[in-house]
Amino acid sequence: MTVRNVAKNYTFEQQRLEINDIGADAGDFSGKIVLQSVANNLVAQTITDCLLELDTELGPIANLSSEIPNGNKDDVVEAVNYVVDTIIKSLSQLTTVDKTSIVNAINELDSDVGDLTTLTANIVDDSSLVAALNETKDVIIGVLANLSTVSKSSIVSAINEIKDITIGNLTNLTTQNKANLVNAINELQVEVNTLAAQVGVSVEAGLDATALAIALG
Repeated sequence: MTVRNVAKNYTFEQQRLEINDIGADAGDFSGKIVLQSVANNLVAQTITDCLLELDTELGPIANLSSEIPNGNKDDVVEAVNYVVDTIIKSLSQLTTVDKTSIVNAINELDSDVGDLTTLTANIVDDSSLVAALNETKDVIIGVLANLSTVSKSSIVSAINEIKDITIGNLTNLTTQNKANLVNAINELQVEVNTLAAQVGVSVEAGLDATALAIALG
């Protein structure tokens, strides 16, 4: 805006016209100034008051975070652009489904993680997901290196070793019932009891196939 001055030798009419021009340059303030107290405890009514209020609300640019380079502290727009483009980066690069805002993305992750207070009662430390997982691994599951199986890389590999090597394939059982080891053993126990009854041998606790064979002679 060009600097406008009212010369002291202006006539009253010239002064009136010049003042009107200055008023037109400044614009109409009515209804456009937020009635808030400024530093001098006056209600903003002039351009100076408005500038003081803005300066108070914005704060000193020199006090911007040290993470923002000096070259990006010339004005608020530069600083905000640096924060958005460099520190926050593009929201489209988020791997969450909701990319509309940082808040929505974090809320989505929070929902995915779930309420830590609802973790099973077996978990003592529910201060964070990491703490709960560490407790599960180190306390509830235990140290994999202490497994007596050959394979110690994971619980699954250890269980598979027990099932496939130590126990074997259930389908290779010669019993009629091959559903599980308990059923197969129970089937054998019934057969032992039947044989013992047929030869009149008393079935006592601890009777096994060897003892029955001795009893049968």
